[in-house]
Amino acid sequence: MKRTFRLLAAPAAAMLLLASCGTTDEPAPAEDTVAQDEAQADAEPSDAGGEEKSSAEIQAEHAEENPDGLPMDDGGDDTEGSGNVDSVEFDGVTLDLDVDALANAEVPTNGRFYLAGATGVVAIAEVGAEGPEDLERLRQGTDSDPVTYIKVDVDNRSGSEEIGMYEWSMYDAAGQEYPFQSAQAAKVEWGEAIDADDDGIVDSDEMQEMYDLSGEIDYPNAAPMQRNVQWLVGPADLPDEVVGMAATAEGFADTFAPFPVK
Repeated sequence: MKRTFRLLAAPAAAMLLLASCGTTDEPAPAEDTVAQDEAQADAEPSDAGGEEKSSAEIQAEHAEENPDGLPMDDGGDDTEGSGNVDSVEFDGVTLDLDVDALANAEVPTNGRFYLAGATGVVAIAEVGAEGPEDLERLRQGTDSDPVTYIKVDVDNRSGSEEIGMYEWSMYDAAGQEYPFQSAQAAKVEWGEAIDADDDGIVDSDEMQEMYDLSGEIDYPNAAPMQRNVQWLVGPADLPDEVVGMAATAEGFADTFAPFPVK
């Protein structure tokens, strides 16, 4: 049996409803009416589950239990209508999500992650992947620091916006950020080490090759109905685990909360 998890958050409208209920001034009921209501309540059998709560009250309680809206395991199964299951399908393959890692704030800093955006885009990211040959050759040729690569298989065939993976941040328990940037931004940064004149001429054949290579490297965004591979580049030294991650598409076209895949 597969467990289910729910993304719980209290809508603003519900919170406003609760607030308004708590501040509405109503005339006090007459004493005889109060006595009559109390007698009627004593005469009526109580429900086994106690007083029925409104949906707004239930959502408010959920928000108190889970203020960050983290995935929560409700112990249910994966039948229709029972909530979001802790497995997803990507490219015809079922992937099991490590919901416990998120709930316990023990997210690994390597392996595969599942991303789903509000615009309809989905993706599988591999943190710690072997970098693309041309980009790695540029890094080494410009004597740039070692890095960690994230390979992102972006499936935007059902998306409504152009998606270019722009940033990916990891945060440890101390609040330190481990930032990743797009391959396009990394190649520009590495290219600054190449001393070329206004005509693009470099004083050595080796660096001329690097200069030409930096102009050839290109990892385009994924347009709606398109699927492609994109790359992110970040620090080589990472902790084994972090408390959370966040990713953003170029121009804030979409944002993601990466889910670790078992």
